[in-house]
Amino acid sequence: MTRLMNMLLFPLLLWGWGKQTLGNTEDEDEFQNQEKYYIFKCNETLLSDYITFCWVPFHGEIAMQNENWCNWTKVAWYYSDMSNCAEYVSELIGCYFPNAIVENFFVQIHSQYFSNCTTEEEAVYADPQDEMVLVLTIIPVCIIPVLVSLVIWKSKVKE
Repeated sequence: MTRLMNMLLFPLLLWGWGKQTLGNTEDEDEFQNQEKYYIFKCNETLLSDYITFCWVPFHGEIAMQNENWCNWTKVAWYYSDMSNCAEYVSELIGCYFPNAIVENFFVQIHSQYFSNCTTEEEAVYADPQDEMVLVLTIIPVCIIPVLVSLVIWKSKVKE
């Protein structure tokens, strides 16, 4: 009965969540403070149930744009909202963020939506030719003494 009541009341908690940014930033004093005192102990079962509420709006928006899944500029907003929601849910339930459950949640999201996204052919970087390295090394080495001598000469010549 309690679990059913929690499942019905939780969407009301998220209702006020909207598009606001949640969580701490680097500028806040408590950014690195992991010693928070929660009233409740972290309930991992409840967290794994409630974190799916973060997936629903993401899936609703992203499913319509399946040709844009690999275009980060089109996906970033929804992904950020889902990440903020996951952080909010974790803190609401009394769990640290990030944690193993949230990590597994994001691994599932990535395997479902972004597994076929590859970067453009990975450039294989080879060492430059020896002649090129020699030229790029000699030019600055030769310019330095010339500049030093110009500075010394200009300091001696006073008008």
